[in-house]
Amino acid sequence: MRKKVMSLLLVLIVMFSFPGLAYAGTGNNGNGNGNGNGNGNSANSNANSGNNGNQSAPIATSPELVYPLHQKGPIDWLDYREGSDFGLNEKKGETALVPGYDCLGTDGTVFWHFVNPDKLGGYADITFITDEGNVFTVYGVTSYKNNQHFGVVTKQGVKLLSVEYHPKDTPGKNGTQFNLSHTAGTPVAKKGALVLSVEFKKEWTTEIWQPVWQKEFQEVYQPETVPVWQPIYRYNTAENNTDTLVSKSSSAWNNGHTWVTIDVEAAREGALWFEIADSSPSNRPIGYGYYVQIVDDQLIVFFDDSFISAHYGAYVVNNPSEFPGHAPSHPATGKSYAFAMPKDYGDTVYLYFHNEGGIKWYTSRDPIFVEDIFVEDRIVDFTYIRTDFVRAYFVEHRYLSEYSTCEPYDDYFAYLKVSDSQGNLVYSGVISNVHSVSLTGLSAGNYTCELYLNEGDVDPLYTEVLTVTAGSETDKTFDTTILKFDNVQSYIELRHFNEPIYIERLLLEPIPSMTRDAIYLDRIYVKP
Repeated sequence: MRKKVMSLLLVLIVMFSFPGLAYAGTGNNGNGNGNGNGNGNSANSNANSGNNGNQSAPIATSPELVYPLHQKGPIDWLDYREGSDFGLNEKKGETALVPGYDCLGTDGTVFWHFVNPDKLGGYADITFITDEGNVFTVYGVTSYKNNQHFGVVTKQGVKLLSVEYHPKDTPGKNGTQFNLSHTAGTPVAKKGALVLSVEFKKEWTTEIWQPVWQKEFQEVYQPETVPVWQPIYRYNTAENNTDTLVSKSSSAWNNGHTWVTIDVEAAREGALWFEIADSSPSNRPIGYGYYVQIVDDQLIVFFDDSFISAHYGAYVVNNPSEFPGHAPSHPATGKSYAFAMPKDYGDTVYLYFHNEGGIKWYTSRDPIFVEDIFVEDRIVDFTYIRTDFVRAYFVEHRYLSEYSTCEPYDDYFAYLKVSDSQGNLVYSGVISNVHSVSLTGLSAGNYTCELYLNEGDVDPLYTEVLTVTAGSETDKTFDTTILKFDNVQSYIELRHFNEPIYIERLLLEPIPSMTRDAIYLDRIYVKP
């Protein structure tokens, strides 16, 4: 038992005497292997006597038969598993064959596990490099468990650099390999830090307003006028035939009833003229007539501008034999009337025109001038004279823009409480823009931070849970606006004028013009 305690003390001394190294009893191996196989074995025998009692020194087939590590280095621990020991059997002496194994399990150690797949036994000289670039070698690491497994313990923060493997049994013709199989260890329980700060601000908005004014102007114009005269016209006395009337035609039947032949194509292209005659066997013309034109499927009868009044009707047929033996109704009283074309009409249709009570028309088709009468002096043009300023008046203050101002609020002190995950108070005190809080040496875990505007407040302004990670610093800044002012309105002196308003024109006394221009009003009909 005393020997085991002494061995552990030796291990700890060696671990912390060499940077990054944690193994026991191999301090003399460098000289032994450097002088030859025999001395090397003797050195290894002495080196291992402290670990494994009467275990014999490593034996190799020859000093020249050396195999390197199969992987490329430098290699960090590959499969980190906390607390794993890879099933080493202490009763079988396996743990005694691992340099530094007594230190495995303490903070910051790594167990490196190597294998020779061909189970050739022997030993290996294993070289590491620290993060600072220091290189060191663990000499004479012998095999355990079926001459296949090799192990060594180091501190964390080192990488595997190279291996010289000396097999005990002769490899086959294809040689052998020496591999890094696994790694395991116990991490260093590092502490973390929590740095808390605030950025209190005060802010306000400034609005920019401008006075708006309105200018009024008046344009002065000089009107020009002309006298307007009205010419008076009349038509000659109207002609009035009161007889029963028909078309002037040689095609007649039944006591003066006549009909005319209508060329459909010609009537479509333009108006056809037909005379009107009395309804007697002599068929005397009355000096007036009507027009016929076909539009779509309608035959239109209409009169010229001298027409005054009449009552007339018509039949339109495909064959004269289709005319009835009586006069048509007289629906038409105006200047024109449309009659439906017969069904299945061809190139020619026949029209029977009949007037009941005569037709009245003017004998003079053009109006005859009577006299001019004065109507008015009419403004025909305006001559611009000048523009007069009338007045300027205030309308409103118009919003132009705004800008926000936000400044640090360094004079404000708040109250901060920090508790760990068990509810234990870690910190309580003031915090401000110029007074941050730094908490170091904290265990990894969650911490609840409560920020109060005033000490003694029941409800915090912020509550946030922050996670502290071992070996790192967690920073948190509480960014908030504490004081907000009402909007500040700023009025600039420079006036803004809207587009000018021009009020109703001012007209000077008109300047008469001697131009004379006649205007034709509606016709004036003089009784016969």
